[in-house]
Amino acid sequence: MLPEGLLFKLLDVMNVGLTYIDEKQKVVYLNNEASALLNLETEGMIGSSVLSCHTESTHKAVTDKIKLLQETPGGEWHRIIRRNGHFLENYYSSVFIDGEYKGVAVATKDVTEREMLTVALRKSFDEMSVLFEAAQMVSSSLNIKQVLENIVCLAQKVVGFDAGGILLFDRGTKEVVYDATYNYSPDEVAALNRCRPFGEILKTLDKDYMIQPVEDHFTCSLISKIEMAVPMIINSEIYGIWFVENHLGDHFSSERKKMLTTLANLTSSAIKNAWLYERTRFDATTDQFTGLYNRKYFDHVLEMEKEKTRLIHNPLSLIMVDVNRLKYINDTFGHEMGDLVIREAAVVLKKSVRKGELIFRYGGDEMVILLPNSDYRQTAKVVGRIKANMEDWNLANCNKQIFLHLSIGWFTAREAESLEKLVTTADERMYRDKAEYYKSHGLVRETVRPM
Repeated sequence: MLPEGLLFKLLDVMNVGLTYIDEKQKVVYLNNEASALLNLETEGMIGSSVLSCHTESTHKAVTDKIKLLQETPGGEWHRIIRRNGHFLENYYSSVFIDGEYKGVAVATKDVTEREMLTVALRKSFDEMSVLFEAAQMVSSSLNIKQVLENIVCLAQKVVGFDAGGILLFDRGTKEVVYDATYNYSPDEVAALNRCRPFGEILKTLDKDYMIQPVEDHFTCSLISKIEMAVPMIINSEIYGIWFVENHLGDHFSSERKKMLTTLANLTSSAIKNAWLYERTRFDATTDQFTGLYNRKYFDHVLEMEKEKTRLIHNPLSLIMVDVNRLKYINDTFGHEMGDLVIREAAVVLKKSVRKGELIFRYGGDEMVILLPNSDYRQTAKVVGRIKANMEDWNLANCNKQIFLHLSIGWFTAREAESLEKLVTTADERMYRDKAEYYKSHGLVRETVRPM
């Protein structure tokens, strides 16, 4: 049998903390490792109540724990505690000699490395889960607005910021073309869209650059609160920017910055694809010269609206518009001026219609407006707005040699028979209006009605 002194020396060099508490809840033994792990002085603790090294709020829990061990022989590992920057795990075992309770032996292990590894693995798993969710989210839709909103929502949940969002820019104009934001009012979003310093920053950012702080970069009072910004890059070109802010003033940790940057890099390709899809769809349905919908799209929409009218018997109106004296403008002032007049006519029409009323370039200098669920009286009001806006344009135009005048014809259909005459009737009335214009101004028609 080992001498008692030698046994205690062996216990003192162990890398496991050992504490013995007698039946009166007094600490009677504390080896060096336990003293170091629990930050207790051995001499001061020997003979003291075990409660003296616990806060008053935990006294009842400690007492109940010892009582339970006194009633139930055996041992168990207790929950991990954190003390002095270390994670500790305790094993409690009741001590009985000849069937008589003699106290509790406590073994304490430093499990900091294991816990740090567990935390790191859990964090990596969480990050991978987030990135996997982001990858699924951005690939589930080609609607650019929906993709952006989903990503911002996910980033806020993971990174945690008070406000922020994504802005996508036109490479040529540096104007905002798409945005998705979190915790901004409509007025603040409008302010973001008008704030040009973002465009200036896009000229200088490289892909690994994060702005912190950004006060020196921005002049917009709203944007001066932004703590961090991450450029979005495809093929070495910056086309967008993530930005986040914290109202409470807590700066982002390096881990949060890394996650935001990773999300930006991961989602850039998907956002770009959705953007290209949106652009392709826009190009397929839009007349690039005027920005109006094109003739092919008109034919498609017209058939759908006709079918809806047949089913629900709501009125369907169509307005045909033609620019007067375009040949004179082209011959006198050049085709560039003629092109400008056509584009300005498109602007006048856009200002005159209501939501849901679609404008198309029908061909050459002819444009058409399709007005679902609009009766004759409502359509006449739209025509009145077109004429009023046309007059306003002429009054505001500084070059009085250039003028804008539109011939207009419209028709409202309700029944199947009249639907088939929708375009031809509006077209005939437009040419009738054109003939009256030329006759009233003593002019010779430059073109005749197509047969």
